[in-house]
Amino acid sequence: MIVACEEPDYRWAIGAGECALAQAELEVPAELLSNLGVAHMNLDELDQATSYFERALTCKDVPTLLEMGIRVNLSISLRRRNQLPQAEAVLVTAEAIVMLEDPRIRTRADPKRGQTCLHQTSHPHVDPAAARDI
Repeated sequence: MIVACEEPDYRWAIGAGECALAQAELEVPAELLSNLGVAHMNLDELDQATSYFERALTCKDVPTLLEMGIRVNLSISLRRRNQLPQAEAVLVTAEAIVMLEDPRIRTRADPKRGQTCLHQTSHPHVDPAAARDI
């Protein structure tokens, strides 16, 4: 079961996702854990969000694009918790994953925001509402 957290009812999504976790007999899919992290992040429940993103990264056989999205969302969650060095380290890893996956992607400095940005359109596993925080 994958919980879509694109609906505005994040509390419902969390309840459904946690119900699925309670019934999971096999390994919990990274997608479910990531979606629970996004739902918690959208409710500013950052400790829970961080925990779910970190759990998602421990799953086996996480597709590269999903791993990158989880790391970007984890970085956003850490930044919102004022854990800036950890957030930067996670984001650097996400950028490295993207560049390894597609060598056409390069980073560039964004002088207006004082940070590094990717030359890439948005990714399907990154929370678009939170992506503006990057």
